[in-house]
Amino acid sequence: MSEVWRSIWTGLYGAAVAVVTYLAYLLGGWDGALSTMFVAMGLDYFTGIICAIAGKSPKSKSGKFTSTIAYKGLTKKMMMLVIIMVATMLDRLIGTNGVARIAAISFYVANEGMSVVENAHAMGVKIPKGLMDTLKRLRSRGDTAAIKADKKEEENT
Repeated sequence: MSEVWRSIWTGLYGAAVAVVTYLAYLLGGWDGALSTMFVAMGLDYFTGIICAIAGKSPKSKSGKFTSTIAYKGLTKKMMMLVIIMVATMLDRLIGTNGVARIAAISFYVANEGMSVVENAHAMGVKIPKGLMDTLKRLRSRGDTAAIKADKKEEENT
């Protein structure tokens, strides 16, 4: 490889690292909660595709894979990341130490987990009741954590 190409690839690699680092900052840093959310998002997308390939997708009328549904799924996941960024900015602005961020991440992890379970159920897999109950509680906790933070902030003003 010529020296010019090596310089181009090094520059592209450096730019990619800078972009990923900045995105991690916008998402509140890379921690266990964010890792869990990305795993849940990946599992949901993967199980959705498996379901569609088997012709049992609850998302399409035919139950089959459609690129439109797949695209909508990806754009939905991108918007979830935008909401995490907004929650992170709010936490930084009002000094709530990640309360809004964790509430949003918890909510989305629960939603993604429930979607994975729905996909598995569509494929005929039996789902333990305790798992669904836990996911529902997690989603509820994500909804109410932000409300509790707002009430606490109002009491302090």
